[in-house]
Amino acid sequence: MNKTFPTRQKRDWKNYNNQLKQRAFLQIWLSKEVIDGWTRKDGTGDRETKERKRGHPFLDSDIAIKFLAAISQIFHLPLRQTEGFVKSLFSLASLPLPVPCFSTLCRRRRKLKFEVFRERKGKGEGMVLIVDSSGVKVMGEGEWANRQKGERRRKGWIKVHICVDYKKGQIVEFSLTDERVHDSKVFKGLIKRVEEKGLKIEELIMDGAYDRKEVWSEVERIGARAVIKVRRDGRERGLLGRDETIREVREKGMKVWAKEKGYGRRNMAEASFSRLNGR
Repeated sequence: MNKTFPTRQKRDWKNYNNQLKQRAFLQIWLSKEVIDGWTRKDGTGDRETKERKRGHPFLDSDIAIKFLAAISQIFHLPLRQTEGFVKSLFSLASLPLPVPCFSTLCRRRRKLKFEVFRERKGKGEGMVLIVDSSGVKVMGEGEWANRQKGERRRKGWIKVHICVDYKKGQIVEFSLTDERVHDSKVFKGLIKRVEEKGLKIEELIMDGAYDRKEVWSEVERIGARAVIKVRRDGRERGLLGRDETIREVREKGMKVWAKEKGYGRRNMAEASFSRLNGR
């Protein structure tokens, strides 16, 4: 009896290569209104940042400052590099437009009220936050030097506590503490700073080090779901989320519970620590 094997779908390599090239394609389009309003020929300045007061009026319009500020934020460029980058763009495009200097950009962008790219979350949509910590060795003379001097110093460590957005893979908040500080003691401060940024937390994923009363109480306060690995000998203590987790682990087992709740997503925090240690 001949066995039929499923045919493997072939990839369109030509289209795939073009898509990869398109990712690095840079195209900046300036409308006629932007070009005409790049400078203030009448010398009156813009009312958004300066009224008719004492001092020399602005020569560069608010449109020019906003354009350079957007370029700086999109490409993560310092101010001096932003000035040089925009000058090279205008040179390639043969645009005879003056570029504001970095000091003007630094001074005037603070007074402009605008947002370049800030993702707005809809109502009821929050982030999946992963909280974890890791130790980082403090650099010093080294173990060899200590042995030569006959000293037995204890190795120094610092603790890095991070909050990672699972959907974006970005570190939202972090904190540095001494090695003797427990993870649960820093949790409340991290969540408070995340809330101050206007971010809504929908779900929290943490390891067994956060299986503490103060952590579960803070989770109940913000009204988020918690995926925390409870202890094997954990008992119900009157905390609603923790008691439900303990009952589910008893009925299904730790492996089944971890798979259903997506506990493996916590590896995103480990990947973030790997990037930090590799730098």
